[in-house]
Amino acid sequence: MYEDRELIEETEWSRTYAVLAGTRRLYVSKFADKTASISLDSLITRWGSWTLSEKRDFCYAYRLGGSECSEAIVRYLATDPSRHIRDLIAICVARRLPAEESIALLEEWTDGDSLSEPGDYALSISAINHPKAHSILERHYQLLLNHLTRLAGDPVTSAMAFRLAHCVYGLVRLGTPTAELRPAYELLTGHSPKLVRAWTRNALSKVFERIAQ
Repeated sequence: MYEDRELIEETEWSRTYAVLAGTRRLYVSKFADKTASISLDSLITRWGSWTLSEKRDFCYAYRLGGSECSEAIVRYLATDPSRHIRDLIAICVARRLPAEESIALLEEWTDGDSLSEPGDYALSISAINHPKAHSILERHYQLLLNHLTRLAGDPVTSAMAFRLAHCVYGLVRLGTPTAELRPAYELLTGHSPKLVRAWTRNALSKVFERIAQ
């Protein structure tokens, strides 16, 4: 499938190809094309010897494996305390673990993060069919909106702005009326960093503009 593309990097878990005349990279999970596999016992044995970069590569590739993800492996990965690992596996937690277990984990991770260096679990929380999902996102939506409104323009707010954007997206998915979320949408599209503005418009403009008409 990728024979005509230039392979620029290969690891045990992934391949990276050059595309668009070398201006972009295409990351391909070996779990997704079934050219990689690992047992829980092997992962437990090897995990402690890997660098953070190797762990991140594994988690990203494993996440892209989709239905191949093992509940036992996801549960083991969730024991790692690193925010960098949790960010990558949060959607696996939401999709593969039982709802009660996954919502408890993601709520704990979200509550445990500082505003200055947040993880981003909103999209994963919104994917869980659990009655607490809405209240968790609503609580953090209000916290982030209040904080960003007070500190607009502060250089540390880019990550927080993305987190707020993802909260808005998650709450829309869970059925929150857009009128309640418009203050955040207008803040994100008008006064947030360029990448956040672009993501918000791409993900949410059709919803908010349709309602406004």
